[in-house]
Amino acid sequence: MLGAHDAGKTTLLTGNYLDLLRGGRLADARFIESRTLHAWEALAAWVRFDDAARRPSFPPHTPRGTSRVPGLLHLALRGPRDEFRDVLLADAPGEWFTSWAIQEDAAAAAGARWVVEHADAFLVLADCSRLAGPGRGSARKDIRTLIERLGNHVGDRPTTLVWSKADHTPNDAIREQIRQALRTSVPHAREVETSTTNRRTLVNALEAALRPAWIPPRARALTEPVLDHQPFAAFRGLHAGS
Repeated sequence: MLGAHDAGKTTLLTGNYLDLLRGGRLADARFIESRTLHAWEALAAWVRFDDAARRPSFPPHTPRGTSRVPGLLHLALRGPRDEFRDVLLADAPGEWFTSWAIQEDAAAAAGARWVVEHADAFLVLADCSRLAGPGRGSARKDIRTLIERLGNHVGDRPTTLVWSKADHTPNDAIREQIRQALRTSVPHAREVETSTTNRRTLVNALEAALRPAWIPPRARALTEPVLDHQPFAAFRGLHAGS
């Protein structure tokens, strides 16, 4: 998940976790377990009505640390054909991606580089609240720069632009400029909208990344290296004549 600070990345993840706890499904798969249950529950505690002394709120900002590897949240899901998948979701601070978009090799962007290198699919969050507010010019520049940077690395990996906080409405010119950047840099990307007023939209967004990545691509055919006209000589433990 890529996006600026406060774009709604952690909220989207938390909304999906809560939906799974209610018996919901994610890409037609059901929740089995999590190796990071404590972390999920720490996020979910912010939005629950469990404590009369504190009203529910959005999850706090993901802290900006110095670690190269982001916090990974784990879900174990069982698919409709009984197939099992371990799903790892990167909950990384937005400042990493802002730094990476501006300067790819920046020291502060090490975590973002790790995410982009290892991800099987991408969700890129465009914050409609910022894009419709007084800082919309800066917000538009930030998301376009991020999309352009991602375009240098994404290849054919599934990518979805998420218009987060879609109860706010950026003007048509700003939307079109961002879409133009997407068409140019990541032409195979799709779009979805999310709002916390409709929990299903949060699920739809994560499904947009999970569904195309659920079935791994077929492995390429293995061609054995030929050494001294002996096709199997390159394999460990096999000797000439054996």
